[in-house]
Amino acid sequence: MRCAGYIRVSTNKEEQKPSIQNQKSLFINYIKEQNWIISDFYVDVETGTTSKRESLQRLIADAKQRKFDVIIAKELSRLARNGSLSYQIRDVCQDNNIGIITLDGAVNSVKGDVSKYGLYTWLYEEESQRTSERVKSSLKTLAAKGLFKGSNAPYGYFKENDNLIIRKDNTPNVVKWIFEQYISGRGFDSIAKELYVRGQPTPSVIAAKTNASPKWHGSTIKNIIQNPHYTGKLVQHRETSISATNKNRIKISPDKHIIVENTHESIISEETFQLAQELLNIRSKNRNTTRKHLFSGLIFCSDCGSSMHYKDNRKGYICGGYVKFTKKFCTHHAIKENLISQSIFKDLDILNELITNKKKSEQLFLISKKEHERLIKKSSNIDGKLLKLQEIKSKLINLLIEEVISKDDYHHKVDDFEKQINNLKGEQAHLHNLINSKDSIEQMNELFNLSKKFSDERLSKEKIIPLVKRITVNSDGVPIIEYRFNMLNYVSMI
Repeated sequence: MRCAGYIRVSTNKEEQKPSIQNQKSLFINYIKEQNWIISDFYVDVETGTTSKRESLQRLIADAKQRKFDVIIAKELSRLARNGSLSYQIRDVCQDNNIGIITLDGAVNSVKGDVSKYGLYTWLYEEESQRTSERVKSSLKTLAAKGLFKGSNAPYGYFKENDNLIIRKDNTPNVVKWIFEQYISGRGFDSIAKELYVRGQPTPSVIAAKTNASPKWHGSTIKNIIQNPHYTGKLVQHRETSISATNKNRIKISPDKHIIVENTHESIISEETFQLAQELLNIRSKNRNTTRKHLFSGLIFCSDCGSSMHYKDNRKGYICGGYVKFTKKFCTHHAIKENLISQSIFKDLDILNELITNKKKSEQLFLISKKEHERLIKKSSNIDGKLLKLQEIKSKLINLLIEEVISKDDYHHKVDDFEKQINNLKGEQAHLHNLINSKDSIEQMNELFNLSKKFSDERLSKEKIIPLVKRITVNSDGVPIIEYRFNMLNYVSMI
């Protein structure tokens, strides 16, 4: 029987690190006693109340593909402390004939022992809710004493013994500059762009967050402008999670905020802060609704993948990455809107000619048939590659258990194989969409009817959406149009 071992600890604190190895050792000993085999280990460092766990989501996805026969966990709370999530895992396992075993003896669906599943699910969720309420109460008490209880200090400060201290670097000056620029009339994106070009470290970089980005965003500037902590007072308890199992945040009424004056040295005066809030309110009311252009949401930069932004002065689109982060990030990839329209009309003209020309129609059908055969062959090759990678990955687990390879080598190799597998699966999904698309005759009829709507040479969003799937623009400003109809993608081959 193929076993998936699920391991979870709540935090990455030093004292919890041995727990990961202990759980793994328990699984290995149990599996050896049963004479079963290990399919994979799934390890998360995250609270059990959330479903947003990378390895848990991979476990669920693999269960749906029946990559193993049983899930083993130390106890049910390792899988979930959230009732709805716990039942979701149970239902996925039942639908795919996969067992669940907890080594504390509470659940063993392989032997049909699931009578206590609901009881333990309820107990663990209740325990989480009580813990959450105690933590919230404690945080409110500490906030009322003037102690900062946020995870990360505001940009320009650092946290020491729950107090905010102004940093000795340039970040406090950056905060002052941001307020000055905003009050002078500049927008969030404009300020963010200049900070990025200057190479100023972002709040996530200063906080040393995992995967911290060097890019400044308009939303980051807005958060700084709206943060009252810069005035030297603490305004806490401004929002809270709905419950222990629902992490969505809700805003708390201002009359229930916990405000403590003069808790730390200010970076911004109260007058400057209030002026910025007034301007923020005025500008938000005056902001015009964004005009939707023909290809908005369909057109992307071929190099950085950013969506293209329409610019009135260019009468066309430029790379969104370039707009936000300048040429330091990407080039403009500029293209005029009418050039894209002309390309679409040209392809449709060619198609109409093919429809009325029997010889060329037969050529198009032949190309379509050969392309379909090529896609099937390519899909089959990918299936073989995926199978081979999965086999190699399974052998790696055995090598790890036998201590032939180190843990670091194992994770490095597995990560590499996972990337290859995910890339191949993405390519496979795209191929399946193409293979399972409508046949040539049906496509030809639909395209012929659709092309009649373009006879007036005026494009609209309503006409474009059924026809165009995606447009990418290369660095020379040349559009590559991917149509929803494969046959229209083949017309250039005639």
